[in-house]
Amino acid sequence: MLFKLTNKKTNRETHCGVLEFVADEGRIFIPYWMMRNLCVDEGDFVQIDNVSLSVATYAKFQPQSVDFLDITNPKAVYPFF
Repeated sequence: MLFKLTNKKTNRETHCGVLEFVADEGRIFIPYWMMRNLCVDEGDFVQIDNVSLSVATYAKFQPQSVDFLDITNPKAVYPFF
């Protein structure tokens, strides 16, 4: 199951999956980084829509540091290449 989360005040949106359904009805638990991305605080309202997303056909990854260059076999570490 995939969901689109939307902050209606700022029109910011993101997508996520579900790990487990354990929250009380009308509540969700999302990571702090996702809250920051949506510009929401605890207790704010977000719109949740069940969505179907197309399969990705292209992704470009950028190393976060030069340490990536020290990896002798990147495909062994990142099997999705």
